[in-house]
Amino acid sequence: MEATYINAHGERLALRHARPFFLTRAEGLGRTRQTISTEELAAWMSAFSFELKIPIEGFELGYRQPSQIMTLDNIGDVACGCRIVFRALGAVRDPDITDMNTGHFLCINKTLDPGEEIHVHTHFAGKRVLSVDEQTETNAFSFLDTGSTFLQLAPGRNTLRYGAAENMDLLEVSVYYRPQYLGV
Repeated sequence: MEATYINAHGERLALRHARPFFLTRAEGLGRTRQTISTEELAAWMSAFSFELKIPIEGFELGYRQPSQIMTLDNIGDVACGCRIVFRALGAVRDPDITDMNTGHFLCINKTLDPGEEIHVHTHFAGKRVLSVDEQTETNAFSFLDTGSTFLQLAPGRNTLRYGAAENMDLLEVSVYYRPQYLGV
C-alpha cells in the first residue's frame, strides 16, 4: 500500500507499507508489543492441584482434551494468516487440518517421526512449511498436499478440525494467530 500526501507548497511525502493493518497491542511496562492468540487443539488438560494426598491406588494427573474440533475467534476486521504446528508424540502419518466453515483443508503428506514438528505459516507474503526436529529446521514445502489451501481465519468464529491417516491420538496441533484491524 502506498499513500502520497501533497502540502500547500507542492511538497510530496510518500508512505509505503507492505501490510497496511493495525495489530492488537498488549499492555505492560510501557512497551508496545503485539499479541498473538494461541489455541491448542488436542491439548493436555491439567488435573493437578494442591493439597496433595496420593491414595494407594493412585490418581490421574492430567487428561487429553478429547475433541478434534476447536472454535477460534478472530476479533480482527479482516482475515488473517496463522502458524499451524503439528507435533508428533509418536509416528503420525499425513496430519491435516480442515476449516469446517469453508471446507478448505491443509494436509502434510509425510509420516512424522516422534518429536518432529511441522510448522505451516499461512500469512500473506510469508507462506512456508518447515520441518523442525530438535535443533534442525528444514524446508518441507514439498510435503504439502497439492489440494491444500493456506488457511486464513475469517473475522468472527472459525471452526477447525484436525486429523491424521494413522495414529491421530499421537498428534498435537496448535494454532497461533494475530488479529488484524483496518485503520486510517
